[in-house]
Amino acid sequence: MKWQPIATAPRDEASVLLFYPANPVGDLSMGGIIEGWYFSSPKEIDDGWETIIGSIGEPTHWMPLPDPPLAGVTISDRPSDETMR
Repeated sequence: MKWQPIATAPRDEASVLLFYPANPVGDLSMGGIIEGWYFSSPKEIDDGWETIIGSIGEPTHWMPLPDPPLAGVTISDRPSDETMR
């Protein structure tokens, strides 16, 4: 997965990773990476990128979320308690 320009990001409220550059004013003053999604309101007055800490400005890049660490692993594939001792 590579970072892509924000203009190419999905606008369907799917969660993605967002990159925010350093900004001396705002919640991510040092810049950072956070999960977010694009929110579209029916009246188009509040459209924009949202995160779990709210709307924090305009990200410059995005990336799909990675698969969870145990994606595709079933219970039977995991070590039993006996093999862990």
